[in-house]
Amino acid sequence: MDAVQLDRFVLETVEGQPEPPRDVDRGALLIHCTLNLPSAVMLGAGVAILLTVAQFSFTGRLAPGQDSPISAFHVVMGGLGVGLMALPFLTFARFAAVLRTGVLTTARIVDVQDASDPDAPSSAPGARVVGTRIVDHHLGPFEERFSSAAPWTEVLMPGVEVGVLVHPRKPQVLRDLHPVR
Repeated sequence: MDAVQLDRFVLETVEGQPEPPRDVDRGALLIHCTLNLPSAVMLGAGVAILLTVAQFSFTGRLAPGQDSPISAFHVVMGGLGVGLMALPFLTFARFAAVLRTGVLTTARIVDVQDASDPDAPSSAPGARVVGTRIVDHHLGPFEERFSSAAPWTEVLMPGVEVGVLVHPRKPQVLRDLHPVR
């Protein structure tokens, strides 16, 4: 699974159920959030750190006549390992909340500029852009700065509308979806 497949899953869920609260297939979302290369790296690194800390701690206790108390190093490294392992699941929880409660609306691009590496070819897919947009929130429109590296950024220009999920009670964009026109 990759970011494109996750975006496709989000889009299918929102298009299938435009009004919140949505029924979210948490099993499929969990698979999309955890079975990808960045998540696998974080989970693997977390497990490796925890096993290394456990090994050091266990080996120190086996040495005759020495008692190896748990040091601050063990605690910090153990916390780092657990934290790395938790990141994919925090992403899952955030996506589940956004999908369940986000209100579907549009944002009109006012200004857009290329923010990618000047040495990168201009035709590179997913070039990073920054700009300003006016979001049509049900509580009233608001203007915000945005940054995007989505695969469809090359179509962003002033006047283009992008589908977005917004917070139901705050003027805040939770997730960009795709260009509408």
